[in-house]
Amino acid sequence: AEFMKDSTVSESTEDNPVLDSSVTGIHAPSVDDEVSAFLARGCGCKKNDGMPCSAAFSCEEVTAYRFDIAELDRCELDMALLAQLHAGMNADNLLTNTRGSTRPEVRQRITFTYMFKGKHICREMFVFLHNVSRTRLYNAAEHLTTNGFRPRVHGNKGRVPKHACQHDDVSNVVDFVKKYADVHAVPLPGRLPKHQDYRVMKLPSDVTKASVYSAYCRSLEMLCRQIRILSYRQFCRLWQELVPYVTTMKPSSDLCMVCQENVAAIMRSSNMPEDQKSEKLRAAEEHLKHAKRERMEYNTTKEKSKQTWLNLPSTYRKQGNPRSSVECSMLYSFDHAQLVHIPSNPLQPGPAYFKTARKCEIFGICCEGSRVQTNYIIDEAESIGKGAYSIISYLHHDLETHGVGETDLLLQADNCVGQNKNNAMIKYLMWCCTTGKHTSCSIHFMIPGHTRFSPDQYFGLIKRKYRKTRISSVAQFSKVVEQSTVTHSNQVQLAYDPTTKYRVPCYDWKSYLSKLFKAIPSILNYQHFFVSSNNPGIVGLQEFADSDKVTLDIRKTGVDINPSQLPARIAPPGLSFERQTYLYEQIRVFCEPEYADVTCPMPSSRAEASVDSFPPPSKRIRLCSHCKQPGHTKTIRGKTTCPKLLN
Repeated sequence: AEFMKDSTVSESTEDNPVLDSSVTGIHAPSVDDEVSAFLARGCGCKKNDGMPCSAAFSCEEVTAYRFDIAELDRCELDMALLAQLHAGMNADNLLTNTRGSTRPEVRQRITFTYMFKGKHICREMFVFLHNVSRTRLYNAAEHLTTNGFRPRVHGNKGRVPKHACQHDDVSNVVDFVKKYADVHAVPLPGRLPKHQDYRVMKLPSDVTKASVYSAYCRSLEMLCRQIRILSYRQFCRLWQELVPYVTTMKPSSDLCMVCQENVAAIMRSSNMPEDQKSEKLRAAEEHLKHAKRERMEYNTTKEKSKQTWLNLPSTYRKQGNPRSSVECSMLYSFDHAQLVHIPSNPLQPGPAYFKTARKCEIFGICCEGSRVQTNYIIDEAESIGKGAYSIISYLHHDLETHGVGETDLLLQADNCVGQNKNNAMIKYLMWCCTTGKHTSCSIHFMIPGHTRFSPDQYFGLIKRKYRKTRISSVAQFSKVVEQSTVTHSNQVQLAYDPTTKYRVPCYDWKSYLSKLFKAIPSILNYQHFFVSSNNPGIVGLQEFADSDKVTLDIRKTGVDINPSQLPARIAPPGLSFERQTYLYEQIRVFCEPEYADVTCPMPSSRAEASVDSFPPPSKRIRLCSHCKQPGHTKTIRGKTTCPKLLN
């Protein structure tokens, strides 16, 4: 049979797809019905002694062969077709003219002989047996005559389509997502079980990929109209593949109580009047606007500190410079981490879950310019609490020992009232400006619930390393902190180093500063505080970053400040005899033998703090508001109790 391209063959596809009955609603015939119908109709040739060649085979033979062909994939079926065509190909280039002429003529087409089970069959029967279209058979024959017996390769393989993303298009998407995350996201590496990447950034829960894509389109339209804007589907695919560590925070991880209350109020406002609905929506939007504004202010200040650090000369780009020795401004962020317990075993023994091991506090101070955090490791025996005494003492020690030496000090802290946002901290900054430690100082507090910042990132890296390492002493935990980052960005400062016998001094700042400065009324209503040596005693107050600044004089008259004088030292209380006994009897068995005597030694008859001659801070005695004497108050339940008033 001569092989030639049929003019009735469709050029759109190689194969004729079978419509699915679930889509068309029409019953699709089975294989047996299709074979029976073809054999009943016949192939139309007369190769079987004047009969169609399809009549030489039974329905079972044809059905079995078609099932075998259906099990082959596309490449295997191509090779089967090529093998069949190669076996029946007539490769002679000359053909004798059958019209009586003896002159041979050049063959214009190559003919193929089709065989099945040792019998000659026509092309229609061959196509039906292999369940392919005429176009596919024609393409296979053309490939065989042109390239020989080798697998067929699609012509577009290895070619980049015209509509494919270019390098600049991909770079625009990646750069935009990264910059958007730097402005709006918070770092949370190691803080969530499913996000172990140290680069992980969490966008707020109200931010969706669609909103980020809209911002991406607007930014490119404003930049240049010649830049190609990718589709939303392509944008999300590139985000997922190239920037997977930037994700949206789930609503369950949004820890702001105000946000949760606003969302609950909006959900319950379906049957409320329209004015009440609008009021609740307005309150929620106002809160989110302030939170985003404060976050943007923090990120801007952080980027300025990074640039300042890079612009410093190499001689000053170090920690430990004398205070107010470098003309620059630097931002420091500080916070307390969760308690860790020593000993710690990743394969936690069952009884250890119900015991209270030796506690260890972590107080981190991060220099945003150098991206190095100093972690104060405070053993349970050295702890004096998490109040103003310890916070100001460790901050003062860090600025004296590990500071850059900046003239303008910027501090960033969370909104914890008992630790950071108190009068003692503002008074300490005023004392620093008055004594010449700094030219200006400012401290900024984030809105409660939206306080994720740089120290949390370094604490997360420590936690990731801590929960996979067996620790039996404070010294081992210090190594874990140092090894938590490859760049050694987590540094360690022991509150008490048993090797050098050095103890970080803690002072009674609260009592000392209360004698020099007055308290700030309604301090919880403000988020930003500014002091300067040019205006001694004057504090600038701001409710939000875009609010008007209010000034207040907190100096006490008739008081002189001695720059060389420091408050009284505070001695750590140590471990009580009962606590030492508990650690020795209950916790010692979980320690490694070589560290048992260090972490859980045999209890002594006196507290460890008795070796220090400095007394602990005394509690404040309440005085009568009228006569300023202890032991009584002016009134109790409306009745006068002061002796001077009674007399």
